[in-house]
Amino acid sequence: MKLNALFAAGLLLAPSVASADEVKWFVLPGETEGAVLIYGTPDSGYAPLSFRCNGKGGALDVVIEHEPINAVDGVKVEALLSAGDIEIPVATTGTRLDMDDLFILEGQTPLDKRFQDMITFSGPLIMTFEDGAEEHPLEGASDPAREFFKLCGAK
Repeated sequence: MKLNALFAAGLLLAPSVASADEVKWFVLPGETEGAVLIYGTPDSGYAPLSFRCNGKGGALDVVIEHEPINAVDGVKVEALLSAGDIEIPVATTGTRLDMDDLFILEGQTPLDKRFQDMITFSGPLIMTFEDGAEEHPLEGASDPAREFFKLCGAK
């Protein structure tokens, strides 16, 4: 998970403030393989949600910017990702990024048909935590998601 924290730190270099006009879904191909699907602002470092793959199918690394009730390094928090009638629980571990004073949750989920259907759904993506919920629009996610699935070696 510490490797993921370093990866997330690279995505979250900018302060966590962006206008709604700039926030969108986009893909960053990996240097040699794999990719990252990001909900954020391109070229800014603002990325409150990202999914990373190694290009060989299997699991996705999930990074969510969220400060839970007990925001201490190592805290375990279940995030429930849902869109429509699809629900995917993600067990996460929390880490404080001192450089930006951001708290991130890191976990994994399979790159399966359920995930693909969820991320290409036409309604919002809802992330539910112990202390409430956050909503991100999935409008505009389908094309970047399809590119991401291809780069990830999804079936």
